[in-house]
Amino acid sequence: MSSTMRPFLKVAAVGCLGAGVYKTYPGRQTLLRLCAAHLRQMKKENPDKPLVWVDIGGGTGLNIEEMDKYFPIGDFDSVYLIDLCQPYVYFPA
Repeated sequence: MSSTMRPFLKVAAVGCLGAGVYKTYPGRQTLLRLCAAHLRQMKKENPDKPLVWVDIGGGTGLNIEEMDKYFPIGDFDSVYLIDLCQPYVYFPA
């Protein structure tokens, strides 16, 4: 892990990252609303097709939590959060 990322990820370990990142992406709500509208249309046109969300680089899972406000997470057949960083919970020895 890069030395510049380490302090950032330590903040995540204490639960502060979500609010900071939320402010970093001011278009998040608009994006999620648009995605939700598209997902509803997809589900209407293909009701038998599985609905799977793969959140790559999902970090703390904030997008998944926020999406639930616009499209119920329970309506997905599967949801995967993939993050390629070391675990957020970091406790130095």
